[in-house]
Amino acid sequence: MLILPLALLALTVYALCRLVQQRRMFRNLPGPPHHAIWGHFLVMRDIASSLPPDATPQLFAHLMRERYGLGDFFYLDLWPLAPPQLVIVQPELAMQVVQKMNLPKESAVMRKWTGHILGEKSMVTANGHDWLVSRKSFTPGFQPRKVLQHVPGIVDDVLDFCDVLRDHAVKQDIFGMEDVCARMIFNISARAILGIKCNAQRNDDEFLELFRAQASLAPQDFWSRYLYDISLRRQYQKWKNGRALDRYVGRLVDDRIINGPIEKNMNHAIDDAISFNNRNKNMDTGTRDMLIASVKTLIFAGHDTSASTLCYTYAALSKHPHILQRVREEHDTLFGSDPATAASTLREHPHLTNNLHYTLAVIKEALRLWPPTGVSLRAGQPTQTLKTADGTQWPTYPFAVLVNNCATMRREDLFKDAERFYPERHLVTDPQDPYFVPKDAWRPFEKGPRACLGQSLALLQLKIILVLTLRGFDFETVYEDGSFMYQVLDVTAKPSQGLPTRVSLR
Repeated sequence: MLILPLALLALTVYALCRLVQQRRMFRNLPGPPHHAIWGHFLVMRDIASSLPPDATPQLFAHLMRERYGLGDFFYLDLWPLAPPQLVIVQPELAMQVVQKMNLPKESAVMRKWTGHILGEKSMVTANGHDWLVSRKSFTPGFQPRKVLQHVPGIVDDVLDFCDVLRDHAVKQDIFGMEDVCARMIFNISARAILGIKCNAQRNDDEFLELFRAQASLAPQDFWSRYLYDISLRRQYQKWKNGRALDRYVGRLVDDRIINGPIEKNMNHAIDDAISFNNRNKNMDTGTRDMLIASVKTLIFAGHDTSASTLCYTYAALSKHPHILQRVREEHDTLFGSDPATAASTLREHPHLTNNLHYTLAVIKEALRLWPPTGVSLRAGQPTQTLKTADGTQWPTYPFAVLVNNCATMRREDLFKDAERFYPERHLVTDPQDPYFVPKDAWRPFEKGPRACLGQSLALLQLKIILVLTLRGFDFETVYEDGSFMYQVLDVTAKPSQGLPTRVSLR
């Protein structure tokens, strides 16, 4: 009879001891106002209440820093719902974390967010040897010279996209731009990485739908990202969908292992990865699992984030006609005044994409203000400390180290007129110019050894899409009933309401 009361008493005593221990940990650490019982929950509540309920939490650090006058880093006490955090919002300190120390990823937490989509061996969450093998396997397929080989295929998919936009222009309807963009870029990603042709733009493609079924089960708010999902139904759906997705990708990988590349004179990223592992005689079950997880990671992350970036770029250009005009003038200069000839010119001279300097600046500015993945989560280590300019050393352990690039790229002392959409800042080369972007301050793809592997493909496809659409269409974002564009949490940071848009022919 006494067992249950004694167990409850022991659990209560343990919880109180842990509470005191956790709260004392922050006694001499910089951060927002700290409560002896609630830690920083009250601060988080106030910040969250200032934003729409579904807003992405990657903006919290920026708002918190401004509201409480915080410095280049600060600590957050969110126990027991989240691990204690060290938040970095300054380039030099960020580079200590991601390059000098190269702290490992906070894998356990990140797998709660994306593990059911990308797999346990995803290069996003893996550390040590597992990460190194997957990175080395797929790096050759994303070298700039190899990425340029995909330009003709990218052009074909973008022309299909133009047909979809043309249909909407004729109907003059309002549609979700994020979905339309994601379908196009999914086709591009699958073609570049696997060499397969999907039909996601016009139909419900099985490959894309498998990804979307898993993504729909991801946490949709800040706290649920840290809590265990107790729904047996959702757990079963994750398991079932995951097996179906792995079987689909596994068939594609097995076919390439057995039969080799499907195109003469062109290896896709999967072919280079298989060749790398065959050369090292590592083609065992573990390697096959790594290839499957890496393909899922590259295709899902690549199409998801690039689609959002394209949406943000369209939205920004629709609000800044003078910037749009300058982009169009650059396209006229490079590809001629007739937009209809741009596709053939790109196929014949893909290197011309390297001369789209202002177009790239526009993309970079959209990524600065609305990064689809604005944080990098690392695990602090007992032997590693954060060193500030005055020589003071601050602990990284036992904290989850959150490099918040979203907050860094909105700092007024790093980006003059930080809330202004001003692409010209990315063309400034004079360090004395107030709009000069300091070294390592622009970091939507992260920096260091674990920087985004698909960065070159992402920027290339975005430039091509803008070349083939901006002179043929006008874009208008259509938010109604007082709503507006902000970033929502949907695996990554996507435009609210899917960016309702109306397009018209020019």
